[in-house]
Amino acid sequence: DTASLSTDTSRYTFVDVEIGLQDHKIHDIGALRFDGAIFHKASKEELFDFLRDSDYLCGHNIIHHDAQYLFAGRACRWPLVDTLYVSPLLFPERPYHRLVKDDKLAADQMNNPVNDCKKAKDLLLDEIACWHSLPKEKRILFASLLKDKKEFEGFLNMVSAEYIHKGIPELIKELYAGKICQHADLDMFTNQYPCGLAYALALIDTTDYRSITPGW
Repeated sequence: DTASLSTDTSRYTFVDVEIGLQDHKIHDIGALRFDGAIFHKASKEELFDFLRDSDYLCGHNIIHHDAQYLFAGRACRWPLVDTLYVSPLLFPERPYHRLVKDDKLAADQMNNPVNDCKKAKDLLLDEIACWHSLPKEKRILFASLLKDKKEFEGFLNMVSAEYIHKGIPELIKELYAGKICQHADLDMFTNQYPCGLAYALALIDTTDYRSITPGW
């Protein structure tokens, strides 16, 4: 009894917005489109024209940062794919999940939003490859826990994730036998803390005791 989320991943664009620390306004925008075209201006209206043929908007923390400034007071018609929240799920052994700004020579230099788009694209491709390398049952488990969370919906749609409506606690007990307490209240965790449960299960799969999930 699995259901598949619809998907069309042929056209996606990465977006990164630079916000002023003092005025909290958009100072720069970078975008990298599916056809290789690059956008680097501060105009939202010109960006929306650039995005016209895109099916997905992707970025690192795009849901709670970039989209908040780009679509303030207006609806966003594109599904959002956020690489930030998927990263601790698929790479729980990493010590942090921010984009590495290795193109900056000094800490007070302005970020280059186009470079950040390229890094976010590399990360998304790694996430997609990692997702498809997971056993099918584990992909179904994570998708079933996270399918209703806006931070994961776009990614799950993009990878054509399958999910189940019932039997999630039983699947967890089967996949994590000997790794978690068999008396844990998985029904409660599944219903009330599905995202936290998914991150915890991902962390249990690691072998490095120094692995830790970000506080957020």
